[in-house]
Amino acid sequence: MRAMTGYAQVRKKKKEEEVDVIIKSLNAKYLDIEFFHLPPQKIGLEAKLRKLIEKKVFRGRVKIYFFFKFFPREKAVFNLPLFYDYYRQLNRIAALLKIDNKLSIKDLLSLPELVKVEPFSKGTDNLIIEGVREGLTRLIEFREKEGKSIKREILTHLKHLKEIIGKVRKVKPKVKEELGKEDIEEEIALIVFYLRRMRELVNKKNNFPKGKKIDFLAQEILRELNTCMSKTKKVKVASLIVKGKTYAERIREQAQNIE
Repeated sequence: MRAMTGYAQVRKKKKEEEVDVIIKSLNAKYLDIEFFHLPPQKIGLEAKLRKLIEKKVFRGRVKIYFFFKFFPREKAVFNLPLFYDYYRQLNRIAALLKIDNKLSIKDLLSLPELVKVEPFSKGTDNLIIEGVREGLTRLIEFREKEGKSIKREILTHLKHLKEIIGKVRKVKPKVKEELGKEDIEEEIALIVFYLRRMRELVNKKNNFPKGKKIDFLAQEILRELNTCMSKTKKVKVASLIVKGKTYAERIREQAQNIE
């Protein structure tokens, strides 16, 4: 079981290039990924990073921050095919107008798109990917640690709720035909089934998302408890049901924190 809240920070460095990756995750109904401070020239990495995250995280708002520290390493790239095209056309115009075609270096450098400045190294891309990958591993460790704490709380609430339902069964009126609408045996049986199903789900060792399923079961338990409340006329039974609803609500609150 994993919580949805988490935090991880990673620093990756290679020679003079360095990047800090900070990943924060918060509660959310669905998976929502946001990137911050990713340079415009690295925007093409977003799709790759998003797929990497989607394989590891299934639910929650995930925010990834990038902080770069490196010396700029760039190189000039001369576009030869474009230069030849310019040269042919300029010669044609010079011949047409019967003028001398004397091009200087300054003239060449002023021609659009003839010279481009590109990063000398693409190693930063690998640093970013490695940083996010390592950050995700740490984030999941954090979320699993928080998840263990939530799991203990849910199991404690389930234990108390089971004890309360056991007491309700003992003090509720016996099933008789004259009870009519006051008979809550069917509701109690359903609650016991949901409690057993929820305990099995919570104790499962796989890391598949469980939050929505636990929330659904908690809602079903609350619905049956409300039905019991509307049927019963015994004060002691009603008092126990109120306590049971308190624990079911606490479980539902915890389900909002689970992936």
